[in-house]
Amino acid sequence: ILIADEGYDIEVAEATYYGTGTQINIAKDGETVKTYYLVVMMDVNGDGVCDVLDYQDIVGFNGGEIGFDELNSIAADLNKDGAVDDFDAEIFDELLN
Repeated sequence: ILIADEGYDIEVAEATYYGTGTQINIAKDGETVKTYYLVVMMDVNGDGVCDVLDYQDIVGFNGGEIGFDELNSIAADLNKDGAVDDFDAEIFDELLN
């Protein structure tokens, strides 16, 4: 939840969905003063949906096939132990099924 103080505006780019990586700006008098990025747990690829594609990204990351940026890693670290690993893939698989 993001609440702006009086005199500040919350600006989010127009989009058909909001997912991991969506940029949120706090502005005052039309000028950005702070930027935040949305992280949706399990929305690893940032498409606004938590599905098998996100699970495949976790498996691919663990296999060294793809890389994650900081936001992807936060969204994929389902057990919050600071690492994206097979335990996170297992949790995701259980939630999907």
